[in-house]
Amino acid sequence: MSKVDKGRKEKVKMAKKKVTREGVKKKLLLNKSSLEIVAFALRKKNRYNLTSLHVTKDYVEATTGSILVRLSHPKADPDEFPITPGEPFDDKIDFILPVESIKGIKILTNLNCLPTSNACLSKEGEMISISTTDLNTIQTSKVKLTEAKFPDTEQFIDKSIDEENNEWKMFTVSSDLLKMLANYVSRRNRKNQIPITFWVKGPESAVHFRFRFSDTEQDGRGILMPMTGCAVKRGRI
Repeated sequence: MSKVDKGRKEKVKMAKKKVTREGVKKKLLLNKSSLEIVAFALRKKNRYNLTSLHVTKDYVEATTGSILVRLSHPKADPDEFPITPGEPFDDKIDFILPVESIKGIKILTNLNCLPTSNACLSKEGEMISISTTDLNTIQTSKVKLTEAKFPDTEQFIDKSIDEENNEWKMFTVSSDLLKMLANYVSRRNRKNQIPITFWVKGPESAVHFRFRFSDTEQDGRGILMPMTGCAVKRGRI
């Protein structure tokens, strides 16, 4: 083996070690569903860190302080997105995007199978670049990184729910039915929250619920039939 070949081989080894040590740096893709998580962000500006979307390496999340919603990133390869400004992130992705900065971002294509149906995020110094494309042009907006930190939500998420044979009682109901029920109950009184209480015996049993219109002293109750099997068949009354 010549000295040139040995030198090339050594460079390849060094490059592989560098990738292994530092990790592969990539830009980040967020789709429409990811950005719409801001619907669960706090609207009052007395807690700035909650009026935002929290972005990490694996997920986005938002909270009002009473409800927290977290969504993993879409399965799309940022390398297939057209060339955009900015540099890839390292493994330590942890920043917040204010609600106001997200409102103007529009996904310009609606084909979920394409990386271009996402917004591509990259880093430019103290700024985050957010780019979208319609396959012909690229639109980029920039958001300044802030020192505000999102609350440590890990302390509230009980990971035992992911374990088999846990003590949790799981039930699955249609989001459409929950929306129908919530819309009906909340229409009665927009100013005051009306609680809905749920009971369930097991994963296959009907979900019983109750609510009360206190101003007219009316009691409501009913059942939600669970979704069974692979969560596509719904139980019937």
